Amino acid sequence: MKKTIILLALLLGAASNGYADEFVVKSFEEVPNDAAAVRYEKLDVNDDPCAIIKVRTDLKSLLFDSNRGIVGNVEQKEGEYWLYVSPTERRLTIFKEGFIKLSYNIPVVVKSSSVYVMVLTRKGGAIGAIDKDLFQVVFKLNEAEVFISKDDGAPLKTKEKAALFSLPEGQYRFKFAKDGFADQTQDIQVEKNETIQVEMKPGASKERMRLLGIVTINSDPQGAEVFLNDQKLFETPHQDNLIAGEYTLVLRKKLYYPHTSRFTIEEGESKQIPMIVLKPRFATYTIRTTPEDANVYVGGKRLDPASRTKRQVESGSHTIRVEKRDYHPQERTVELKDGEDKTFSFDLIPTFGELVIHATPEKGTRITINGIAAKANPYRNERQPSGTYTIRVNNEWYHAQEKIIELRDGEKESFSFDLIPTFGELVISATPEEGTRITINGIAAKTNPYRNERQPSGTYTIEVSNDLYHPQKKVIELGDGEKESARFDLRATPAYGRLIIRSEPEQGAAVIVDGKKVGTTPYTNKTQPSGTYSVRIEKEMWLGSEKSVTVNDGETTERTFVLIKNFAQLRVSSKGATLYLNDKQMGKDAFSKELLPGKYTIRAVQPKHHDAKKELFLKTGDEETIQLKPEPRMGSVTIISKPADTRGARIFVDDEEQKDKPSPAVLPLLIGEYKITLKHPRYLDSSQRVSLAEREQKKLIFNMQTYTG
Repeated sequence: MKKTIILLALLLGAASNGYADEFVVKSFEEVPNDAAAVRYEKLDVNDDPCAIIKVRTDLKSLLFDSNRGIVGNVEQKEGEYWLYVSPTERRLTIFKEGFIKLSYNIPVVVKSSSVYVMVLTRKGGAIGAIDKDLFQVVFKLNEAEVFISKDDGAPLKTKEKAALFSLPEGQYRFKFAKDGFADQTQDIQVEKNETIQVEMKPGASKERMRLLGIVTINSDPQGAEVFLNDQKLFETPHQDNLIAGEYTLVLRKKLYYPHTSRFTIEEGESKQIPMIVLKPRFATYTIRTTPEDANVYVGGKRLDPASRTKRQVESGSHTIRVEKRDYHPQERTVELKDGEDKTFSFDLIPTFGELVIHATPEKGTRITINGIAAKANPYRNERQPSGTYTIRVNNEWYHAQEKIIELRDGEKESFSFDLIPTFGELVISATPEEGTRITINGIAAKTNPYRNERQPSGTYTIEVSNDLYHPQKKVIELGDGEKESARFDLRATPAYGRLIIRSEPEQGAAVIVDGKKVGTTPYTNKTQPSGTYSVRIEKEMWLGSEKSVTVNDGETTERTFVLIKNFAQLRVSSKGATLYLNDKQMGKDAFSKELLPGKYTIRAVQPKHHDAKKELFLKTGDEETIQLKPEPRMGSVTIISKPADTRGARIFVDDEEQKDKPSPAVLPLLIGEYKITLKHPRYLDSSQRVSLAEREQKKLIFNMQTYTG
């Protein structure tokens, strides 16, 4: 009883003000690695382990409730509330004095011993609150003068064929209605600026509008943008006709704090909203620089000189950056409060010196300064920015030189580099020439014999090979200006054998030798070069096999590889549903398939039902049997018959009698259209048609007539 009184007081308190704050849920997600629900376990009335919902927020004095009730007391931690709820809980209700009650549908199925985090903040409702994180949603319509309502708010008529809404991130339901056109409903997930096309189609509107009232809105200063129920409509001052109902009023004007309030207008009422005085949100500043022609940036935006004196700017934190070529830049973050007038001065410090670099030989020599190529050799810059530089001088045929120097403001530094040559002459020949390959440090030579009169000096490993002969190798040390020659004579000794590969229990497997596919089993190579190879066989739906195989000169080497099955068996059933495997249709009611190991998604689709979906990972040898059951999309219709003595009339849905459910009754039905008929022995049969959407509840009243009537 005490809890009910508190909640009523909160609701009455919010209603008595002209405005009220609103809750905004920024996110709701499961935290898989949080063990708090296990470490601090609580059981509900059914002895099931509870889940914990951690509500992270800077709001104080919150009250909570849920469909099945909060288990135990709410635990308040630093910056968050811990709520213990029963598994499968679907709704959370949040209260706070001065706030509109939030009934939040939990977007996931709550599981036992699991932890979830909800990030909660306020949308803003008090005068002076600053709008943040708003997205612009524009509806483009094919008709003007369409009534648009957001969630459960009062409908507003568009003057043109477009409507602008300014909304925080979240899920919204919009309804579109116009006389002579079919009603439309769209659920929108707002998370970015976007434009949405709405096509109104001729038909009968079921929306019944309340009568109009007149509202007059004005502000000081005038020219503020007026948003009603988050829809931009006009600027102040303005007088307009509105459908009777409740409205959230937001005024926005650049450099002023937004104003949010609520008002209600009755049918036929003429309401004058009291003058709304907007609170200024700006200051003025003057920026002076030495030298005067320095570039000034505020918040990353460059200012022209005329904008640096007595400039009006939004209150808050601003970053001022002043820079000029050949001077040290300065940056300062300043805090400007409402109404302040400040002057900021910046004296830039010059930063350059003179740098001269010369390198010999000049031809072909490159100079880089901190990795950037100099345009000339010698290099001279009389206004070189002061600092530390890494100077590197290199030439393709000379040893590179590098030096680190420090250039200070106003100083002159000169450096000379004399490069040392680094090359010699290398000659290599090999017989027989045909089919013989020469590699130098692993790089293939283009010719045999090979000659290079400007071979970079150093250590070289020379390898000479031929597929049918044994290779030879030699290491050569080539010094600066030296000449080295190397001759190789490959003996006519065969260096190959015969290789035969088979597979069991099936042939036709791919044969891969040292990573390259060479054929399929049975495989034979009569001239396989001698050596040790990594041989692997592969075949679809089988596990491959790999061995190390050595081929000797003049010998026949035979190897047999054994294949092992590598698949799993999957059976899926769902009566009356169409089944899909990784979005590929597999049939209706059931299917069975052999699959490679891996991750798969199966889905059952049935009309008037939510898809049933399951992800699974199959391993070799698995035999999985899965049964999916799509969840029906339901609505309900309440049936009442009149006069009173028709109570007990039999109910038929599409000519099928509903046993044990005479009128009055509530019938849960799948979504769709139905013909409802009532029959009573003393009255004429009466029929009505009804169309149900998901979770829709409709009420049908049958006024039955007697035979006499």
